[in-house]
Amino acid sequence: MALEKVTLFGLTIVAGRRIHYGPIDPAMSRHLMIEQGLVEGHIEPKPAFLVRNEELVQELERLQAKLRRRDLLLPDFARYEFYDRRVPADVYDGATLTHWLKTSPHVLTMAKSDLLRDGIGEPREDHFPDTLSIQHLELPLDYQYEPGSQQDGVTLSVPIEALNQVAPEPLGWLVPA
Repeated sequence: MALEKVTLFGLTIVAGRRIHYGPIDPAMSRHLMIEQGLVEGHIEPKPAFLVRNEELVQELERLQAKLRRRDLLLPDFARYEFYDRRVPADVYDGATLTHWLKTSPHVLTMAKSDLLRDGIGEPREDHFPDTLSIQHLELPLDYQYEPGSQQDGVTLSVPIEALNQVAPEPLGWLVPA
């Protein structure tokens, strides 16, 4: 969208009218749609592929926290290039994207390999469990990678009702990795 200003002999007749920018500058509209709508996720309503891609990014961000690394996930410009290679030049807004997706519904769905740097192997999931079994309890683990912060590391959440049932010995080393 853009704001239009209409003047007549220097006198403003209409100020701030919203108009579609796509027909005025399709190339810039396409660029903005990819950058702000798809990469940053501001397009509404969100298409199914974008919801799936955002979930995959969140999953890989959690994996980075588990591995205590920040270099696994490719930066935003790699996602921009992914969409730029696949979205046709005449698709420049939500309406044209929705229309085009009817013929190619899965072409914009990302895989892990589209978001991970080359040469990164898939870590074993059993090395970084989401829960920890202590006696008869299944307790959730939360991974944070914030060096120097109190929240850095692995946090085990124990309900207050079960606090006296958890011995301190198994908590010395929570996860195998």
